[in-house]
Amino acid sequence: GIAASIIGAVYLISKGSLSTIINLNFNFGDILFCVSMVAWAFYTILVAQVSKYVSAYSAVAWAGLLGSLTTAAYSQFALPYDLSALAWGSYFYVIFIGSLVGMLFWNKGIRVIGPSQAAVFMNLMPLVGIICGIAFLEESFYTSEAVGGALIIAGVYLTTQYRLLAYKLARYLVKRRRQKSLNDC
Repeated sequence: GIAASIIGAVYLISKGSLSTIINLNFNFGDILFCVSMVAWAFYTILVAQVSKYVSAYSAVAWAGLLGSLTTAAYSQFALPYDLSALAWGSYFYVIFIGSLVGMLFWNKGIRVIGPSQAAVFMNLMPLVGIICGIAFLEESFYTSEAVGGALIIAGVYLTTQYRLLAYKLARYLVKRRRQKSLNDC
C-alpha cells in the first residue's frame, strides 16, 4: 500500500512522464521541500510519543509557539497593512483552518491510527492540490492525474485496511481449499 501510494504520488507529480523523473533538476526550494517532509515525518513520530502524555490541543499549541518563534527569528517577512478583505480572509483561513485545525486533526489522527499509517496520508497532498487546481483555478484534468490519483487512493486504502483485506483473503483461500478438497473426494 505504501509503495502504491508513493508511486502514485510520483506518477501524479511527473504527469506520468518517465523523462521528467530521470531528468530531475533540484533547486533550493525543492531541497527545502524534501527537508520539510523529513522534518514532518520526525514530527509525526514525536507526536505519537508525546500524545501519550499531553492532549492534541497542547501539542498543537507548543508546536505553533515554537514554529512561530523559529519563523520570527529567521524571517524578514513584513505583512503589508493595506490588504483587501479577501486577502485578510485568506491569510486568517490559512492560519486557523489550514494550520491550527489541520494540525489538531493530524495529531488526533496519529493518536488513533499511529504514525506509520498516518504517514501514508501525506501522499494525498499532491492529489488534493490537483483537485483544488481543477476546482478553483480551472486547471486541465489529464489521464496521468487520474492514474496517479487512483494509485494514491489504492495505496492509502491498502495501508489502512490491510488487516481487513488479509482476513478476507484468508477466508477466501480457506473456502477455496475446502471446495477443492470436496471436489477431489
